[in-house]
Amino acid sequence: MNWLLILASACSLLFGLFHALGATLFSVWLRRQKVAQPSASRAEKAGVLVASRGFDPSLPEMLRGLLDQDYANYEVHVTVDESEGPASQRLAELVADHPHRDRLRLHSLGEPLPTCGLKNSALLVGLRQLSPDVTRIAMIDTDIIPPESWLGDLLAYLDDPQVGAVSGAQWFDPGEEIEPGTLVRSLWNAAALVPTCLFANAWAGSLAFRREAFVRAGLEKLWERTIVDDGPLPHAMRQLGLRMQFAPNMLMLNRESCSFQYVNNWLQRMLCWSRLYEASFRNTLIHACLTAALLVLLSVTLLLALFSGQLASLLGLATAWLASNLLHVAAWQTVRQAVIRSSQHVAAQLPDELPLNVWLGLALFVPVTQLAFCLATLRVLTLKKISWRGADYEIAGPESVRLVRQAPIGTTSESPAGTSI
Repeated sequence: MNWLLILASACSLLFGLFHALGATLFSVWLRRQKVAQPSASRAEKAGVLVASRGFDPSLPEMLRGLLDQDYANYEVHVTVDESEGPASQRLAELVADHPHRDRLRLHSLGEPLPTCGLKNSALLVGLRQLSPDVTRIAMIDTDIIPPESWLGDLLAYLDDPQVGAVSGAQWFDPGEEIEPGTLVRSLWNAAALVPTCLFANAWAGSLAFRREAFVRAGLEKLWERTIVDDGPLPHAMRQLGLRMQFAPNMLMLNRESCSFQYVNNWLQRMLCWSRLYEASFRNTLIHACLTAALLVLLSVTLLLALFSGQLASLLGLATAWLASNLLHVAAWQTVRQAVIRSSQHVAAQLPDELPLNVWLGLALFVPVTQLAFCLATLRVLTLKKISWRGADYEIAGPESVRLVRQAPIGTTSESPAGTSI
């Protein structure tokens, strides 16, 4: 029993140290990343594409933020799902008194393609309405509130002729209350953010590309066959000999709360996209297997110590497990501070310190996050059907998707605070 106790305790501590060290190295790496500076002329005309399904709480503020960009020469194309009624009219009313409302073009989704995600269908509508002189294209999600420099800062990376596309990443902060789903999402996101940035995996929440590269890569036809818009982009750029660039100042903040059921489904969806489109998913799978093995080892050792009445062994193992969880929380905090230093957008909205109850909640939910991650990874290995914002899809491969059901978003509880995705 003693050897098993030592093994379980050592593995638990080493696992925590591994994540803490990884977070520290990531922090150093992120600090050294160069931030592109917008050119003074900004002569290139840009188009911004937005797909709106339902009315997210942040949509009015997001839309006004888009129209207030300090980039002079751009237009905004928003494609809305009007299955619940005249959504375009509601959006127009949101900005009716805005001084730059002439930048906005509203389109109806109409009949979506049955061979791709609804978001892809919506983006394709906007794409085909871009003015002929638009040379750079940006995309943003409806839950992102862009600062006024967002578009110029993002497009600045495209001044490098070796960069075909650029994107940031998203930080989910837990807020100041203990909410299980929100804590689990933030803990997992902090760990996932490291490979996302290191491998420059595309994130459509803040993404831009050259129109010419998009056309040469045949991405319009590819969007017609894929479930997501951002996943196929890095591979398509590499085929053109261009680079997918991570923008360290384009880390965006999401502070929405979510239920535990929502985050379980959200986690499956994120891992499913990774399995379909990211070569780094094999690293995720290895990490999930090691995490599962550790959880099994700790659980078995804990039960053996409990049933054999070895209270000292039980206390020793529990202490090692707690120390490991605290190391994971330290890793989370290291990543959080790195994000705050890198992004003015995040720094302006987040306090440096969190209340004690949040720290306790994070430590408590580390093993819950690990278990949810393992189960979700196992599930996506054989996942063939997925639900996303009121729509059901059958997925046979990266470019083999079928839309099998589409419900009006208002008839579901699909929001971060709801019960399903």
